[in-house]
Order: sequence, then structure tokens, then C-alpha cells
Amino acid sequence: MHEPEIRVEWVGAEREPVVIADDFVADVARFAAAGKSCSLRDTGDYYPGRRCVVDAAYLSAIGAITGQVLREFFGARRGMQALRAYYSIATTAPTQLAVPQRIPHVDAYDPQQIALVHFLGERDLGGTAFFRHRSTGFESVDTARRQRYHEALAADLQRHGEPPLAYIGATSPLFERTHVCPPRHNRAIFFRGTLLHCAALDGVRELPEDPERGRLTVAGALKALRE
Repeated sequence: MHEPEIRVEWVGAEREPVVIADDFVADVARFAAAGKSCSLRDTGDYYPGRRCVVDAAYLSAIGAITGQVLREFFGARRGMQALRAYYSIATTAPTQLAVPQRIPHVDAYDPQQIALVHFLGERDLGGTAFFRHRSTGFESVDTARRQRYHEALAADLQRHGEPPLAYIGATSPLFERTHVCPPRHNRAIFFRGTLLHCAALDGVRELPEDPERGRLTVAGALKALRE
């Protein structure tokens, strides 16, 4: 039976878990090939690149280990639900970034929605970074914090202006980076979708559009069912 190497890192002052599973799937070449051959396209969301929906075989292959991670670290006593999952390749040049792509984001305001990032590429083209919002001190944004965060962020942008045309680095007037999870071929990471995060692309010199050479990942969202 295939058993990934699993560990947890506790991130920031809020001590939120980021779970790392190395050697995540047994047949990684199969799913990397599927991601490279699917019709990657601009989905119209804020992802800085192209995507396509994963095949059912991928979700089946990760089901057992993903269920274990969500039970042990995210309280999924009644199992889990796959909400969405995409093969994704980051390709957007810094000069083409919209404002929301230049700052960290959250995937959801529900703490039981869990993000998955699975690195399928073999080159180091940036991991995943986590951040603290300076003016509120928030490292995560749930429903209770949502209004205060967005009001404070709007005030920040009014005061400091738009962030530069670049992927955000370790520090900026608005945010401070708290943690980086480096990429590794066949590494998966899991974290609450409420955490402020983004791809760590500030030090990456090129983002090839060719999936054979580019930053190919699976980006997914899972629901931890507690009751």
C-alpha cells in the first residue's frame, strides 16, 4: 500500500496547520501527463494562468489519503466532500497582473473548506506563501472577520495606492509573509481556505506556458464534514 510521508507545520501567530504530504500519489507520472494533455484555458477567475477540471481518476486516487489528512488535522469526523479541483499552470507575467493577483487572498470564509495544492512539475517554480495583514493582524479571514478585513484593505489601498506590478514578496506596506512551503515534485499541501495565501512567485524568473516545463499543479477545494 502506498503511504505518503505526512507532517504538519504550524503557521504564523494564529498557529494554523499546513499539512505536507510528500510522495503524495503512487502514479504521479500518470496525473502529470493528464494535466499536460488537458485543455488548459483561462477560466476568468483570479488565478494567474490557465486551468482545466481534473478527471475522476485523480479524485479517486487521492481519496483515502486526503480523507485521512482531513480527519487527523481538520476535524472531518463525517468524511469529506470534493468541491472543485483543477489542473493549473501559472503563466501570467507580472506586468499583466490585476490588483487582486498582486496581494494574498483567501479561498473561502468557511474554516471547514480546505485547500489542496499538489505540485506536479519537476522544476522549482515557486511554492505557496502565507501572510499576515498588517493593519488588522489577521492571518485568516472567516465570515466574522470578512467585513472588517475588506474595509481595512480598502483603506490601505486608498492610503498606499495600488501595489506594484509584481508578485508579492516577503514584505510590503500591506502584508508580511509568515511562512513559505517550497515546491517539490509530487508534494501536496493542505490548509484552511481562510488563510491569506498566494503562490510564491516573486523570485521566479520565468513562467513557461508549456506544461512540460511550467508550474503545473492541482489546485483543489475540499469540505471537511464535521457533523
